[in-house]
Amino acid sequence: MWFSGELTRRFGPEYVKLKRTLHDDKLRYERYIEPVVGDVPVADLTGERAALHADAIIEKMFELSPGARPATRRQILQVYNRILNLSVFPLRLLLRNDLPKGYMPTVKTDRAFSYLYPDEEARLLGCTKVPIQHRLGFGILAREGMRRSSMRDLKWDDVDLERGMLRLDHNKTDDPAVWKMDPGTTEALRRWRKMQAPVVREAGYIVANPASGRRFPRTRSADVLRDALKKAGVKRKELFQSTDARMAIRLHDLRSTFVTISLALGKTEAWVTDRTGHKSSQMLYRYKRAARTHAEAELGPLVSLHEAIPELAERR
Repeated sequence: MWFSGELTRRFGPEYVKLKRTLHDDKLRYERYIEPVVGDVPVADLTGERAALHADAIIEKMFELSPGARPATRRQILQVYNRILNLSVFPLRLLLRNDLPKGYMPTVKTDRAFSYLYPDEEARLLGCTKVPIQHRLGFGILAREGMRRSSMRDLKWDDVDLERGMLRLDHNKTDDPAVWKMDPGTTEALRRWRKMQAPVVREAGYIVANPASGRRFPRTRSADVLRDALKKAGVKRKELFQSTDARMAIRLHDLRSTFVTISLALGKTEAWVTDRTGHKSSQMLYRYKRAARTHAEAELGPLVSLHEAIPELAERR
């Protein structure tokens, strides 16, 4: 009922918010939780049994994903915890959620992030071994700063190519936003629209294969990006290695690329947050050191999107 949206329809979004990432939660449930507790009545998920089943879920995670980090464990347990909370209210199937307070693992958030240098990003977008819709998605993220889910769900109705405007009415923070796109993004989308087959264009999704309509992958997006970087011959080791101090690059870090380079080029915090949805200067603080280094090294801006993707550069 939660995954299908029935709970939201029955009780209203003020009680059961319909998450844009609900599909990801459904995949976590089907892979790690349902094999453990799928046939257990909700009424049995009480007392110590709530934690015992959570332990079994994590054992299943380590069985299926031996290298999973604490963040993955937390994401899976959040789905389980949410099911228990919904069972308490609004469904009233349980009197309380007995998963012990503090059971959720804390996740270290101060590991350094990686971002792409302009020459690396140019090599990535110029690599024709990588599906063109993937490269377009990478380029949009790095130039417009939106979240990966917004990029994947972006439709032609969301952009005004005549005025170069982009509108996001639905996003993670439920804060509608409108901004003027980078001119290279606007031109790239004009050319891209002409490349899409009529049936693909009618479906409405921008980041989709121009012939088949195949959209950007929903899952394993970090692997998609890293594999593409390797195909493009990008070899900087820190992009591919996760340590206690640094994260290997993820699709989310193309958004970091946007913030870092924008700040390095002198864009204001307000200009950046209008596009990313960050709510405070504190949220941007972790990008500022990398931005200063980028500026000092004179690494410069990204190549215009319509010039970076060879198939688009050839079109007029």
